[in-house]
Amino acid sequence: MIRDGKLTPLKGEFRGGDAVEQDSEGNYYISSWSQGKVWKINRETEESTVLVEGLKSAADFYLEENNNRLLVPDMMAGIIYAVDIKK
Repeated sequence: MIRDGKLTPLKGEFRGGDAVEQDSEGNYYISSWSQGKVWKINRETEESTVLVEGLKSAADFYLEENNNRLLVPDMMAGIIYAVDIKK
């Protein structure tokens, strides 16, 4: 994240981060292939919220902002989940 012209790390630990996307409001979404989780990072507070966990391997996702969701493939399970981003 860039603050005051300087690159700073996001708060939290996101081991195995696979995909990162920013929505039109400035929030970030991160998936972890190794942890099977997807987080939403609030643009103002930088606090993270787990949107989904317990996947075998959360891979690169698709941000479908007009439908308020992420399409998240669980690669090891062979399933795609629609995850609500308005949590």
